[in-house]
Amino acid sequence: MNTIVKKIFIAVILLSLTVTGFTDENDFIEMHSLIKDGLNKNYELINEKAQLLNLYEKLFLFDIHKKDIGIPLAANILAGFGLGSYIQGDIVSGTIQLSGHILGLAAMVASVYSTVYAYPVNIYSSYYLSNAGAMIFCASRLYGCVSPFIYMNTYNKKLKAALQYYSISYNVFPSIDEEGGGKITAMLSIKL
Repeated sequence: MNTIVKKIFIAVILLSLTVTGFTDENDFIEMHSLIKDGLNKNYELINEKAQLLNLYEKLFLFDIHKKDIGIPLAANILAGFGLGSYIQGDIVSGTIQLSGHILGLAAMVASVYSTVYAYPVNIYSSYYLSNAGAMIFCASRLYGCVSPFIYMNTYNKKLKAALQYYSISYNVFPSIDEEGGGKITAMLSIKL
C-alpha cells in the first residue's frame, strides 16, 4: 500500500511540473495584439510586457507570429514582382523587386521598340539597352529568391528578443527503485 501512495505522489508531482497555468489572459491577448499591430512599432512595449508571460506563452506567441518562407518564396519565384515579399510583410524588398522587374521589362520593351522603329540609327544602343534590361530583371528575380530568407531570419530574431524568448528546454526523468522509492531528476538546457 505504501508503494502505491508513493507512485501516486510521484505522478502528481510530475504532472504539476509539466502543466503550468497561463498568466493573466488579458496580458497574453494584449501581447498578441501588439505583435500583430507591428513588431517594429511596438518593440519596446512588447519587450517590457514579455516579463509578465511564462515560457509556454512566449513559445506560443512565437509560434503564432514567426515568419515562414514557403508561400512568400513560391510567390516570388512563380509570380515575381515582389508579391511574395509583400505577402511576408517585407515592403522594402517587395518594392525593390517590383521596381527591378518594371525597369528591366521597360528597358527590354524600349530596346525592341527602338530596333523596330529606328533600326539603322540605334542598333547598338538597343542591344545594350536590351542586355541591361535583362540583367536588371534577372538580378531582381534572384533577389526575390533570397530576400524571404533574410527577412524571415531577421524578423524571427527580433521577435525572440522582444519576447525575451531563449531556447530553454527542460526534461524531468522519474525513476522508481525496486523498493518502491522514487526519485525525480530534472535537467535544464539553456541556449543563448
